[in-house]
Amino acid sequence: MAHFILDNARRYDEPNDDVSPKCAVYSAESGYWTDVISHSPLINTEGFQHMSTKKEDRETGEDQKGE
Repeated sequence: MAHFILDNARRYDEPNDDVSPKCAVYSAESGYWTDVISHSPLINTEGFQHMSTKKEDRETGEDQKGE
């Protein structure tokens, strides 16, 4: 008899989506994304659309209350 968690655990494939913003580069030195054309912080550029948050990620564990 296996452990309860081993019997009931679900395995998910790793998503292979590239979520990096187009026309931007991440500066590890600065700690933020910059626009490749204007070199300004990406969040300050016109039409900036925020990236998804942790809450928008595929939820696991206790967050799967509806399943």
